[in-house]
Amino acid sequence: MSRNANPGELRTPVRFCSVTRSQDNESYYSDTVATVLETMAKWVNVHGSDAFSDAVMKLQEPATLTVRYNAAIVPDLILYKGTDTAPFEIISVDNVDERGFWMELHVKRLVKAR
Repeated sequence: MSRNANPGELRTPVRFCSVTRSQDNESYYSDTVATVLETMAKWVNVHGSDAFSDAVMKLQEPATLTVRYNAAIVPDLILYKGTDTAPFEIISVDNVDERGFWMELHVKRLVKAR
């Protein structure tokens, strides 16, 4: 994948969210999801025979996306693609060439076995 994108390639809406876990008096946990940032991204699913066999064995959906630089994007956040309700986990965040213009993120989502 290229390490930059033309503005017309930023077509996929993504939402970065933080998750806060709290515990009540009866020791029940609850998670609160708060949106940190909504932006557009260039989304590329990982492809190829090696990537396919790796994804099948580990039951995950890996992808690479490129977004404009934003310091609020950190690996602790979770990511939602468009209106999808299943979150993606951010594996790595790369400030491309340390220039503060583009960020490349590697994400994955675990899927259920059939």
